[in-house]
Amino acid sequence: MRFLGLSLLHHLTNFMVSVHHVETLPKSLREIDAAGRQLCHLPWKKVEKEFAGRDANTPADRLQGRCFDSALVVALLSRSDGLGYGFETDRELPITFVEKMHGLEVDWALGAAISSMEPKMLPYLVGLSSTADGTKTQ
Repeated sequence: MRFLGLSLLHHLTNFMVSVHHVETLPKSLREIDAAGRQLCHLPWKKVEKEFAGRDANTPADRLQGRCFDSALVVALLSRSDGLGYGFETDRELPITFVEKMHGLEVDWALGAAISSMEPKMLPYLVGLSSTADGTKTQ
């Protein structure tokens, strides 16, 4: 089963690619965690200087939140104390990170509505786009 990574999941992973903390979209929680830890250990002045404006979905006033976002995403997706979705840390995530479906931006509320639909309908909805370089994914 594949899942769609919408909203924060998409924005965080694409930010990591944009600022070169990962070369491609992260494939495991360990990669997201490592990139987040690397970001969180950087001096704030360096983050402001080097990363402001590098990612369209991360304006300068949102930069300071990306460190927390990485920890939140790992906690939400992992098996951390039974609170997360239960994805294995070292396994490839069965997640496709997307920003748009059929040209429409998808946020978490729309994603929740889509996830509650009949599973057979999903292939008709998923004309996905959006890696950091704008190429389509399926």
